[in-house]
Amino acid sequence: MAPSAIIMLSAATPVSSKMACLLSAKEAASSPLSKASGANPAFQAEFNFFNYMKHALEPVDRCLRLYERANAINDNAAYVVFNENAVEVSKFLFASASALQYPFGAESNAPICAVNGANHLSQVLREFLLERDGWRVEFWAWDGLRKAFRCTKRASPGNIEAVESLMLEQDGMDLSGSSAASVNPVIAAAWPVLGEGGEWSFALAWCDLTCFSLGLLSFVDNSLLTTFESALIQLGVRELLVPNNNLYDVGKVRQVTEASSIALQQMKAGEYFGAEESGSVEGDLARLTGLERFKLPELSAAAAKCVRCLLTYGSIMHADGNIGSFRMVQHNLSEYVRLDEAALSSLSMFPKQRGPANSAINNVRSFSLFGLLDQCKTSAGSRTLNQWLRQPLQTRAVIENRLDLVELWMECGQSRQRMREVVLRGVGDVSRLIKKVLRARSSLQEVVQLYQVVAKLHQVLQDVDGDAFAELKGHGRYGVLERALLGPLRQLTAQLNPFVQMIEETLDFEALARNEFCVRSDFDAQLQALSREKQALLAAMDPEFQRVCREMRLEPGKKCKLETNAMYGHYLRISRLDAGRLAALAPGRKRAAPADSSEADTEQSEGEGEGEDAGAKGYAELAAIRSGIFFVTPRLRELSNRYAGLGEAYAEVQGTLVQALIGTTQQYRAAFDAAGALDRKS
Repeated sequence: MAPSAIIMLSAATPVSSKMACLLSAKEAASSPLSKASGANPAFQAEFNFFNYMKHALEPVDRCLRLYERANAINDNAAYVVFNENAVEVSKFLFASASALQYPFGAESNAPICAVNGANHLSQVLREFLLERDGWRVEFWAWDGLRKAFRCTKRASPGNIEAVESLMLEQDGMDLSGSSAASVNPVIAAAWPVLGEGGEWSFALAWCDLTCFSLGLLSFVDNSLLTTFESALIQLGVRELLVPNNNLYDVGKVRQVTEASSIALQQMKAGEYFGAEESGSVEGDLARLTGLERFKLPELSAAAAKCVRCLLTYGSIMHADGNIGSFRMVQHNLSEYVRLDEAALSSLSMFPKQRGPANSAINNVRSFSLFGLLDQCKTSAGSRTLNQWLRQPLQTRAVIENRLDLVELWMECGQSRQRMREVVLRGVGDVSRLIKKVLRARSSLQEVVQLYQVVAKLHQVLQDVDGDAFAELKGHGRYGVLERALLGPLRQLTAQLNPFVQMIEETLDFEALARNEFCVRSDFDAQLQALSREKQALLAAMDPEFQRVCREMRLEPGKKCKLETNAMYGHYLRISRLDAGRLAALAPGRKRAAPADSSEADTEQSEGEGEGEDAGAKGYAELAAIRSGIFFVTPRLRELSNRYAGLGEAYAEVQGTLVQALIGTTQQYRAAFDAAGALDRKS
């Protein structure tokens, strides 16, 4: 055998000959995948993929790279992470190194970890972008034209636009569910200059892509950078951009950002001078704000440089929905108590970085002031509380006004409980919903969720005007509530009444009860025909449902339920206590996992159980999780598949109407922005 072997990547994983990987014969022979590659071409493609990625890129500190794995053996493993990234992901997802694989053998010290499915991908993105300090995420995929892998998406703590759609919504409304999600991802660009006497001058531009807000600051600071640190804390900056030049000491700035857990990115000077003339910057800001003309405040020429860097780094001018959507905000540092990171840490103001998944340290939120006070029912409320803690008031009149509202709700316990448990439960995040509607890929679901928010606002006013909140009306501080909240709320609901009327005349509420987002069928003859077919299929499912309940001797609707979701379509669900009844009807089925096992450990993919797991009755188990056992019959599966096909056809026909609804909803953007800002003004 030759002393070395050249292993070329096969056609299944196209890579040019220039980027072919060289392995020694000993290394190739010792690889488990290499031993299997001769018998199965799929294993050869798998081996070639790992071989290429092992030599493709050098690791970067605090950068998680996910490689698309289109030709992998396991189609469910959409992405793979390598080396140190693999160890970090395995510890987070599985709290151990059990998920690590060594395609080149354990002695190679080159582990990989597969990220299986949308749920795991969402968890990984949330952890590394929202929870951990200073991490970036990159997605790499094969480019057939360039014959090489290229980076297709980038995300950082202050700019999660590219991957926000992949961070699945845990409550169907917003990105709540993590401590860092209570802070908007604010990104800032600074232009620091160190003077001869040790005095610093700063120009600072910041952007909040959730609330579509831009702001500018210019100030002089001392050698300790106390004002600079206070500004970053007050604004809630998650990522800071600074120039890579010799006009300042980057080490001093890095000390501030590291102490405040802010990601620091050094940019080339050209990013600031891409369009040095202020007229170009003002023109871009005019487009973003929807104004015919825009004049920068009289700050400094450095402010224009910061804006240019910010717009370039975040690709703000090129993202759909941004043009005409932003507003300029002013921030006065002297209005609030100036806090530094030492004060926040000494007061245990905010929770520290959490530990691995399933670790007891995940409850660390309860050991911080924010964690104790954050009993908010919505993520918008949590963000407001976070902002209030970062920006302690100094003006007595404003403080008294806020304390009057706190006193009102504290002394009206019944009204407070009703507001929390009835009115605010399930309310969506207006700021993030309207942001989705402004995007080109928005759907009817976001429009419906905005309608549900407005319906909640109407309910609040009706309850206040009625007897439900009589306790509030008799309180001496009711006038403060009327001025701060109820008065503006009445004006907003009056502006949104045409929107509510449009949705109520257009939406199919019967389909909405089944978690389907459809317009009414009487708008189109084809929609009417499809709706009749869908109703006929739903009617045909009920006899099958009743038959299964009789066979299993379970009460319909209580012990056995007919349900539907996006993954499985229509299916039957029974409790884990009744698993024996299903086993009696399908003796060959796979036994469900123990009731105390987690959902992640017991969930099975769709279609499992169709082969050896299918019993004599044809029952097929889909999943066994904490909420019960999901299964289908051949008849129910057939009806469900036909119903799903009709649903796709219905969505295609109603597409024009849906786009018209979305376009009309976008016209109410100003009113929804005002609704989302009500809590911040209180």
